Amino acid sequence: MKLTLKDGKEVEVKFLKMILPINLNEIPHDFPFRNLGNWEPIINIETGQILNWKTGKSGVVEFNVNNEGKYYLLGEDSVVLLKKEGGYVPNELIPGWHGETVQLEINELGKIMNWYTEPSLEGFLKD
Repeated sequence: MKLTLKDGKEVEVKFLKMILPINLNEIPHDFPFRNLGNWEPIINIETGQILNWKTGKSGVVEFNVNNEGKYYLLGEDSVVLLKKEGGYVPNELIPGWHGETVQLEINELGKIMNWYTEPSLEGFLKD
């Protein structure tokens, strides 16, 4: 997915990495990509597929991130192109609501079933 930066440079964005703080009861202890007090998946932006998913796990996960989430747009080679740390959730890209919540319906293959068919990266260009 192409994105034109504020300086006019055009970049190809492939993945989204999220680091979301979690409460103890938000997801099971053995849920994929749980890392101590965070959930840290990498998602193919065009397909909504979570990379390297442990087949067989599924569920609806909801995080109230309270302006503490970290979001990174990655290129094909996983280099960070843009980042958004703190502030509102970029809900134009990540399903959820009110800029404070992330809500994902993940099937047993790691596909986010409620991923947007036309995700927007514009939330990364806002101040």
